Amino acid sequence: MAHEMWMERLFDAPPEVVFDAYIDPAVQQEMWANMMPGTRVLESAIDLREGGTWTVDFAPVDGKSDRLTSVFSVVERPHRLVFQQSYFAAGLGSDQGD
Repeated sequence: MAHEMWMERLFDAPPEVVFDAYIDPAVQQEMWANMMPGTRVLESAIDLREGGTWTVDFAPVDGKSDRLTSVFSVVERPHRLVFQQSYFAAGLGSDQGD
């Protein structure tokens, strides 16, 4: 099943700073911990180009690893990223959507 989501946020920072922070694997630990308390990033790898992928493996401290995979279709630094995502939940054992 495919879903579409549009996300727009306003930050009191230059676009380059926000864009670079969002895609920085070193920042992923804090970002995921804030979105899902108790979650840690095991690995984050990004190939930031159209057709490139971004995978983030994450898990609760005592749980199995889930994986979020994004494929970029538009990369317009610093204003726009368009990507399709799939989510693998280890507890369910299958892909959970686009």
